[in-house]
Amino acid sequence: MAVDGAHILLVEDDAPSRRLLSMALRTEGYRVTDVASGEAALTLLANEEADFRALVTDVMMPGIGGHRLLDHVHASP
Repeated sequence: MAVDGAHILLVEDDAPSRRLLSMALRTEGYRVTDVASGEAALTLLANEEADFRALVTDVMMPGIGGHRLLDHVHASP
């Protein structure tokens, strides 16, 4: 599968899981930006220059979990 370096935002609060997922995605040819919280993801997504093609998120995280993060993403213009 050709991914052409598509940029993925990975949101995972567990550091070992985040490292493993990030490495696996990079091995498949993706560019990955990884963060440890929904709040950090929202900060990145608010940047007008963000060029993410996909969002991969944990569902259960402290603060803004995956479901709330997706609600915010869908609500933004």
